[in-house]
Formats: sequence, C-alpha cells, structure tokens
Amino acid sequence: MTYVNGELMILQAPLTITAKSYTIKQGEAMPTFEVEYSGFKNDETKAVLATQPTISCSATSASAPGTYDIVVSGADATNYDIAYVKGTLTITQADPVTITAKSYTIQYGDELPTFEFTSEGATLEGKPAVTCEATTTSAVGTYPIVITKGSVTNYHTTFVSGTLTIKPAITTTATSSSEPGEYDITISGAEAQNYDISYVAGKLTITASDGIKVISFEHPVSVFNLSGHKVRSNVTSLEGLPKGVYIINGKKVAIK
Repeated sequence: MTYVNGELMILQAPLTITAKSYTIKQGEAMPTFEVEYSGFKNDETKAVLATQPTISCSATSASAPGTYDIVVSGADATNYDIAYVKGTLTITQADPVTITAKSYTIQYGDELPTFEFTSEGATLEGKPAVTCEATTTSAVGTYPIVITKGSVTNYHTTFVSGTLTIKPAITTTATSSSEPGEYDITISGAEAQNYDISYVAGKLTITASDGIKVISFEHPVSVFNLSGHKVRSNVTSLEGLPKGVYIINGKKVAIK
C-alpha cells in the first residue's frame, strides 16, 4: 500500500454587510446610520472584525429632497470575504408653511401702519421681513407689501404679498366743538396717468344744539347718574356726556 496525503483548504466565508435605509423630511436631524450582517459562522458577531465598517452619506439635513446613497466600507476580518450593499437616505419635502403679508388701506398723508403677517401650515421657525416702498408722502395708489425670508428657517415656504392702498385724503377744519355753520370738506392727493384730476369741495353743516352746549365748573366735580353710579371723576366740564339727567354736587343737571 502506498498512502498519499491530501489537503483541506479552508477558504474565507462570505460576509455581507448591508447599510440600512432611512427616510426623513428636509430639515430634520440626520439619523444614526446602522448596518446589518449576513454570513457570520460559529455564532460569531461583528466583534470578530479587526476593523469595523465605516458608514457615510453625502446628504445633510439641509439637502434638497431626493434619494442619496448610504455607503458602507472599510471592514476587515481574517476569516471572511466581505461584500457591501448600499442603503438609501430618502429626503422628502418639509411640511409646507404659507406666510402672508396683511393688507392695509390708509388716506393720503397718514402715517404708515406697522406691517404684519399671518402664517398657515407648519410651525413657523424665525421671522420674515416685510417691506413696502410707500412712504407718508407717496401718491394715492396701490403699493405691494413684499414679504421675504428674513430669519425664517423653514424649508418649504410660500410667501404671499399684501397691498397698501392709499386713498385720497378728505379734510375739514371743523371739529366736534366747532360753532354752528358751514365748513369746507376738501379732497386731494389723487393721481392717475391718463386723467387730469380736479376737485370739488363739499360742505359740513353744523347746526345749533337745542340743549346746553357746555357746562363747566370752577373746581373738579364727580358726575353720577340717577342710579348713583359714577360716570365721570374730577371733571370741570360736561362736554361730551350723552343726553340725560345727572347728579352733580347733590343737584340734578339735565343735558338735552
């Protein structure tokens, strides 16, 4: 008999490392990337790897909506032939928010309002900038109230402009305390490219009162109604009180 020895060749076992896949909304925090293993022998775990795998992705939380590769590489183990499978990070569009500038109407020459805005949809992060080219001396017309990003950090935003409408001013020299008579009501400030504008004044007529116009006192007094409730304190005039009967210094005073 002649004996010839053979050889037992032990090859590396195949090991597959697969990157897990994830889905986030634009602006959300990036996930902690993990991997899954397939092919360990003899109840071994990733602890037998001489070098642990590296996981990387080119996307950030601010990246545009889309799909990005999650790449795994760099693992090493003596007894394993390692293959890698990519994962994917899917970034979907952030929840929408609509920011709308409020609209206003003023008369020519009035102070400009404090421009404000409203928002709908997702929670607004930050504050938009609201501007208008109009000034207190701007001509009658309509001006856009423009709203822009400002310090807003939301990713899916829609900005809606408002309008400032400046109407012609109507003025009169009369006041609520003016003497009976007629007072001019004047109008001005209108402007239109295709029109030559002229103005016609109106009239405000103030008639004489049938009752007492003004009752004044040398020293401040308190005014009570017939039910005993105080309606004014420390006044020297009854101007502006509604018609009725009042008690002042223990006496009835009628305003007609």
